[in-house]
Amino acid sequence: MSGTLRPGPDTPPTTPPVSNAMDGGTAYGPVVQAGTISGLHLHPAAPAVPPVPRQLPAAAPLWVDRREDLAWLHRACGHNRDEVTVAVVWGPGGAGKTALASRFLRTLPATGDEPHLYVDLRGHNAADPVTPVAALARFLADLGVAGTHVPSTADGLAAMWRTVTAGRRIAQVRPLIPGGPAARVVVTSRTRLDGLVVDGAEIRRLGPLPQRAAVDLLVRRTRRTSTADRAAAGRIAHACAGMPLALHTVAAQHTLNPALPLQRLADRLTANGGGRAQASARPGPYDPEHDQEHAVQMSISSTYQVLPELTRTAYQRLGALPATILDTGTVAAACDLTPAQANWVLTSLDQAGLLQSARPAGPPQDAGRYTPGGVYRFPDPVREHARATAEHGLGQADRDDAVLCWAQWLLAAATDAESFLTPCHRRLERVPVPPTYVSPFVLPDPGQEDTAAAGRAVTDWLEVRWPDLTAAAHAASALRRPDLAWQLVDAVWPVIKLRRPADAVTLLLGTGLPAARADGNGTAARRMLTTAAGRLRHAGDYPSAIRLADEARASADAAGDPRDLGQAAHEAGAIHLEAGRPVQAVPLLREALAARSAVGDPRGAALTRILLGNAASGTGDHNGARDQLGQALRDLTALGERYEAARAMAYLGRAHRQAGRYTDSETWLRAAAQQLTQSGSAHWPAHIQEFLGETAEAQGRTDQALTHYRTALAAYRDLHATRDTHRLQTAIARLGAGQ
Repeated sequence: MSGTLRPGPDTPPTTPPVSNAMDGGTAYGPVVQAGTISGLHLHPAAPAVPPVPRQLPAAAPLWVDRREDLAWLHRACGHNRDEVTVAVVWGPGGAGKTALASRFLRTLPATGDEPHLYVDLRGHNAADPVTPVAALARFLADLGVAGTHVPSTADGLAAMWRTVTAGRRIAQVRPLIPGGPAARVVVTSRTRLDGLVVDGAEIRRLGPLPQRAAVDLLVRRTRRTSTADRAAAGRIAHACAGMPLALHTVAAQHTLNPALPLQRLADRLTANGGGRAQASARPGPYDPEHDQEHAVQMSISSTYQVLPELTRTAYQRLGALPATILDTGTVAAACDLTPAQANWVLTSLDQAGLLQSARPAGPPQDAGRYTPGGVYRFPDPVREHARATAEHGLGQADRDDAVLCWAQWLLAAATDAESFLTPCHRRLERVPVPPTYVSPFVLPDPGQEDTAAAGRAVTDWLEVRWPDLTAAAHAASALRRPDLAWQLVDAVWPVIKLRRPADAVTLLLGTGLPAARADGNGTAARRMLTTAAGRLRHAGDYPSAIRLADEARASADAAGDPRDLGQAAHEAGAIHLEAGRPVQAVPLLREALAARSAVGDPRGAALTRILLGNAASGTGDHNGARDQLGQALRDLTALGERYEAARAMAYLGRAHRQAGRYTDSETWLRAAAQQLTQSGSAHWPAHIQEFLGETAEAQGRTDQALTHYRTALAAYRDLHATRDTHRLQTAIARLGAGQ
């Protein structure tokens, strides 16, 4: 037995548009089944609160010495809780700077709600450093700032960052200084960064371990304690110049082959030439820092030489990639391996001490097939060695092939994600999926209970891999594959829509648009323009947004493309409407509705109807608003677009309030809140609390209105929604003055 209830725009939903099925079916939306119902109230759940970030790298399993360095960090910034303190630890790669900083920060007294933030800026690598814009945008998202409110400029992001961190303790941010007291900032670098002294930073160089501590580390790692083994460990420590990463890498060789005597390992390493061994052979003055870094590279080379052949070959191809994440999918694609072989390679590299765990903090552990194989990154010195190995061991054609295979895998995975997250969104053409491609996702069928959770996991996957996706697009463009470049940019549309990365406009206009034009694809070029216009609209840059939308509209008109013309007109109308110009918006929106209806785009037409309904509300045409919003709701519900349908419900509830139909308004708003909360939206439940407050205020129920407004205000503050917060503060002050 099954049935469907679809009320019209003037019929309040005791249950809103509901698909209610029995005998193994599925029910969507609030459902009540009873003989008699009285005094029914639907209360939305509280807005989702993001988890407190805990991003510090894992603590080193073995720790020796560094007592003086830890004591210096405590003196520099461990005890003064009244101001921001900055400590800079600098030194050669492989000295253990990040491990020292992480160990110190974990010793500080902590409360349950203080965030721990970490980012690798890759400042030593001129090829692919992380920009301050990207780092700030990620930190703001990690602290729960809604994507709508993340500025798009470096100055705006910096100002937002100082505002958000005022009064909070931030445990680690690399070169980004928070705005409030009691924050501890530890910066690690290969150079001194004397410029931070003006910010009150204290600076200390981290050198190698003393010989006795280095030997102790090797003995504890290898569990070889005889006199002969300690003597061999002393030779190894000397050859490694006391550098922790070099020592751990050499010790990993013994872990792989426990029967290998330390004496033979020492002979092998000194035969290859340790850092100090080669110092006397190099003309010029003695440079200990150069020798220390050389020792690290020599230890990595020594480990690389004893890797299995398949792992060595894969290591070379991975060294050619501009990738930040190494998982089974990445390795399988770049190295033309099966998933099982790729997992074996990762395990081999991990056991050899050449990988670090890079498990993202946010996404669920069960979001993909490849999760059991681990998520890793190369430590900086290993990344440099792998890149050099690729340059010397592979020809240019093989290096390019590895990059393009990886980029094609990322595109196929991103397209899978796009299809799941936005099934009705028009997908542009894609290069053929590699025949060996295996999707990284295990996704439920539409309508299953865990669809919303899966959607969040897939979106997190895209967001975590945003740096790799953008790097792949840049690489494809540099390798003269503009088709692959713009398709990668196009495939990350869900992240741009839902999370709004700060560097999205740069990616769209700096990489996607030139690539689409180079490929001769006008449709793709217009999509880059309208998507960038939407991002600028959300950032409040209406002049730049309307310029891009007008450019897309003119291009579509010249090409005679009614579908693109409808999209461009829709975006232009949205910009005018959001800027408070409904009179200019309405003709553009009517043009968009006509074009989208003519080409058979029901989803696009429904979204345009939502804007037309809002425009009608803004001009006092309440009947017109309810007609447009009601039709949009019915169409989106039929398409299975639950999030957009819930937004239409919310606007419909507001339209009923403006028409004086308060009971209907509350019913629609509560139904929308229920559906939006289930979708995982953080911002919209706050909007609905505000709409409910407006409905209560219109009826003279001041106490109830204040309750809703204060609930919305708390949510807006948690989301750092500045404009919304100011609006609610004004409303609360207005009502409070009237009491």
